[in-house]
Amino acid sequence: DEVELNKGIFLRTPYVQIPKSIGFAHDKSIFGSVIGHKRALNCMEIAHVFKISAINRVGEAHLAGISQVIKNNRVKDYITKGRKLLKKHAETLNIILDNEELTTPRTYETEVLNATISPLSDKVFLTWASVLLINIINDYEVGKINSMRKDIYLKFTQLSTEVVLYLKEGTDIMIENGWFEEQP
Repeated sequence: DEVELNKGIFLRTPYVQIPKSIGFAHDKSIFGSVIGHKRALNCMEIAHVFKISAINRVGEAHLAGISQVIKNNRVKDYITKGRKLLKKHAETLNIILDNEELTTPRTYETEVLNATISPLSDKVFLTWASVLLINIINDYEVGKINSMRKDIYLKFTQLSTEVVLYLKEGTDIMIENGWFEEQP
């Protein structure tokens, strides 16, 4: 980690100083509001927003690499749309971190190689992309459970819903190509 830090290619996760005493809430403003005054993010909220943004950045790079080797144009368009969705989600979450003057995850677009030969089938890549995005939905839902601020909860709900709608489109592509197996 220290070598990467010195070279400027590794960012530490946001640091929060440990308080010297325990504080107790005196009113319901701890939950914040959708508009208007927002209290500072707590440690759990920071951790989830940062982690999900970082995962979206990694997923964005993976989908960029996959999109280079996909042969089926409809699948390629779908994967490209997913890459843009993850990029938008990372940027949305990074705004939350920026507003708190916290570090944000880096992008991995420069790590994507210029590949043209596919090591796997379009079906496998489409399935892999679905698994990636299902796990991101899980992260959004865990983030919601651990968020006390209403605006963060609602943002995670919105982003999760966008991923669900995107996955529905992928399922339709799988069904149309005869790649979707029925559950037993």
